[in-house]
Amino acid sequence: MIAHHPSLQAGTHPMSSGRTWQLHKAPVPQPVEDPLPDEQPVPQDEPVPSPHPEIPAAGSHARPDRRQ
Repeated sequence: MIAHHPSLQAGTHPMSSGRTWQLHKAPVPQPVEDPLPDEQPVPQDEPVPSPHPEIPAAGSHARPDRRQ
């Protein structure tokens, strides 16, 4: 339904679920979004959060910040 409307989706879908399915359904129209830069630093953060779960790398800092 809103697959062809990525712009409206973000504004119409206040829930995080809407954004998640959007990346899986149309990862081409949104290549410059957070999903790309956020996924790259993931492998580098893995070994960091183990010894320092409170101080994540400079990539996953957006996720833990929101939780706290």
